[in-house]
Amino acid sequence: MTRPFRFGVVAPLRTDPSTWRDRVRRIADFGYSTLLVPDFPQTQPAPAPCSPPPRP
Repeated sequence: MTRPFRFGVVAPLRTDPSTWRDRVRRIADFGYSTLLVPDFPQTQPAPAPCSPPPRP
């Protein structure tokens, strides 16, 4: 049995509530079925790579 294909949008919370509401309504009007919001409201820098342990 096949399932219908669904589309989603990742939309960060960076605006005031009325602008956010309008954005969500436009997203729904475009036909998207999923709205994802990042865990962090601000842009976060990527973690730095770890250094290997020192050799003996």
